Amino acid sequence: MPVQAILKRAREHWLLLLVSLGCLVFAVAFLEVGSEVLEGDHKGLDMAVREWFRAHHSPAGERLFNFITRFGERLVLLPFALLVGWPLFRGHLEWFLIMLFCSLTSAELSSILKHGFEMPRPPLGDALRDSFAFPSGHVIATATTAAVVGYLALRRRITPAAYIIGGVVITLLVGASRIYLDMHWFSDVIGGILVGSTFSTGVCALFEWLMLAFTSVRRRRSAGIRRVPG
Repeated sequence: MPVQAILKRAREHWLLLLVSLGCLVFAVAFLEVGSEVLEGDHKGLDMAVREWFRAHHSPAGERLFNFITRFGERLVLLPFALLVGWPLFRGHLEWFLIMLFCSLTSAELSSILKHGFEMPRPPLGDALRDSFAFPSGHVIATATTAAVVGYLALRRRITPAAYIIGGVVITLLVGASRIYLDMHWFSDVIGGILVGSTFSTGVCALFEWLMLAFTSVRRRRSAGIRRVPG
């Protein structure tokens, strides 16, 4: 294929290439963080972050972050994402179904990873929750939903900056709430962001590649039919 044709394809499908590259980068980053967690290299930073949050703990802050952390729960997150992202999903039911699929499947992925790493929670979280810490399920859910909504905003060119920045802010706030409430370590939050981003961008890229392939096949079949003498 000539270089000009390759560059033309790249310009036409730059967003697909970007999300595919993003998936690869997020995956490599998670492997790096996961290896550090398994080797125990994260403990010093985790303890330092936890001590900072505990030193700034207050009843008002606990009430605030108890409210914020609800956005990492799927029963709150999905309706909120549909409400805020309605201009994006309107007329594009398939993308809402993709977000729903990513959200539900990421819950199972979170459970598998937690049992694979078997990392204990911080003291308070360990006392209240009968589950492992790494990675944070709340953060995975939030990052997954934010990534799908942000990608769709870029794809449809509907105020992408607002959706992307909003998604990043909500994800970071949910992550901070998990540390503030002593439910998770800092490394759990980072791992959750990377897992959610990897999974959601991977699903978006796969869907786009499949749609591109099906469109190409239909065009070839249509061209072949036109060439056949009537």
